[in-house]
Formats: sequence, C-alpha cells, structure tokens
Amino acid sequence: MSRCEDAAFCAGGNANHIEHVTAIFASALLADQKRFCEPMHDDYRLLWHWHAVEEIEHKAVAFDVYQQTGGEYGLRLLAAIEVAVFFPVVLFFSACFIVCQGWVVTRSW
Repeated sequence: MSRCEDAAFCAGGNANHIEHVTAIFASALLADQKRFCEPMHDDYRLLWHWHAVEEIEHKAVAFDVYQQTGGEYGLRLLAAIEVAVFFPVVLFFSACFIVCQGWVVTRSW
C-alpha cells in the first residue's frame, strides 16, 4: 500500500469513529426529546430531528464502507482511541472560539 493510500485508509478509520460518536449524540437527542428538543423553536426542532436521523444513517454507511475497503480491527481500535482523545479536545476549543468571538446567542423566547 502506498503512503497516500495508507493515509486515506487511516482517515477512513477516523471518519468511521467520528460518525460513531456523532451517532451516539444523535441517539441521545432522539431518546430524550423532552429534554433536548422541547426548549427549541419549532423550526430548529425539526432540523435537529432530521439531522439526528441523518447522523445515525451516516454511522451505518461509514462502517459498511470501511469494511468493504478492507477495514482492519487493529486500525479501527487505534482510530477509536485517537477519536476518543482528540474529538473532545477539538469540540472544547471550538466552543471556546465561538464564545470568544461573541457568537453565542442567548434565548429570546
């Protein structure tokens, strides 16, 4: 396998696990709609509901593609560890950036 193909393969493992994590968030949103969706405006509620269903579908597709392209268990395990460590860090710094830019909007309803 060439270096480029190897990098693409590793990226596929990471994408597979990022989709898995976002599907976990989506499942939580759908499982507890009273907590997460009721405070939302109707338009946002519909958008988030649709997006949650879409994320769950992405998880299945990403895993199928990974398996069909020769996904190995060891690489999948390494990707899971990498995503578990770095994804929360990226989310934290993204949230800090949003707050520092003043993009946080308080509820007006």
